[in-house]
Amino acid sequence: MRGLQTLAVTGILAGLGLAGCASTPDMPEHQPEPAMQCGQAEIKLELNEDGDWLQLTHLDQVTELERVVSASGARYESIRNDDTWFWSKGDTATLTLEGMSYPTCVASGAVPKPFTATGNEPFWKVTLESGQLTLERPNQPTATMDYQTVARLTSGRTYRAKAPGLSVEVITASQMCRDSMSGMLHPYQVRVSINGKTMSGCGGNPSRLLMGDAWVVEDIGGRGIIDRSQATVQFLPEGRVIGTSSCNRYTGRWNLNGEAIGVSGLAVTRRACPPALMNQEDRLLKLLESVSRFDINPQGALLLISDTGEKIRAFQATP
Repeated sequence: MRGLQTLAVTGILAGLGLAGCASTPDMPEHQPEPAMQCGQAEIKLELNEDGDWLQLTHLDQVTELERVVSASGARYESIRNDDTWFWSKGDTATLTLEGMSYPTCVASGAVPKPFTATGNEPFWKVTLESGQLTLERPNQPTATMDYQTVARLTSGRTYRAKAPGLSVEVITASQMCRDSMSGMLHPYQVRVSINGKTMSGCGGNPSRLLMGDAWVVEDIGGRGIIDRSQATVQFLPEGRVIGTSSCNRYTGRWNLNGEAIGVSGLAVTRRACPPALMNQEDRLLKLLESVSRFDINPQGALLLISDTGEKIRAFQATP
């Protein structure tokens, strides 16, 4: 596309407070960041000089979107597909590609709000929402304060809040974190300083580690996948799970509650395939419905684990 320019410089200047107070009249009020994470899916964005066209790249697929009138933020829609649009509002955005909704997209280093972080020994809980920070601690009154974002980096954010006798700093980092008590994985590491005392913990909804693009299955219960066959699992924001099961396609429900994940109500199409593929499909679906927890190993593989310890191993989709 002619006239495309990267937004990286604009994003850096805005983060340092050097970009000025107003954009040019023809530019959208909220310019999208050059890269955003929508759950575990990554998108890249380039805006033309006038701000009326946006090029969105996802898994090496390029989609051109035209700016349309919106009540707030900057909204772009595909002229070829009514079910494809991107709506940016500062550090966050919503995305639908060909009717598929993605979890809230956030700029590099940003956190989706409301954002909750907790730590143990001693216990603390911080919630960021609507410009306010809420701090909860045992045997202490709950404190709610206005906060300011004092640092914006591609790796994370720093927030500060003050009240009489109370000073709080929250530093987030976009790195996986394992809760020290439950073992649950979270998408952010968090450090909190309360009146100078620093404590560590985890933040963000664990479901963001699962949602986004499809996971490509490479192993079912310790047995690899038949050559040139495909099995996938995709967790959608509205609690639906979909995928291919070697021969057929399936759909069902999923939920993440506390430390447990569950998949239920699977419905499968009725295409017939060779016996080996049908056997592989049967093993996948049975194991998927018995999954009770998940993990992500150092290689980035998703492990869906049953109560008996059997695992489905899958990797994120790649271009």
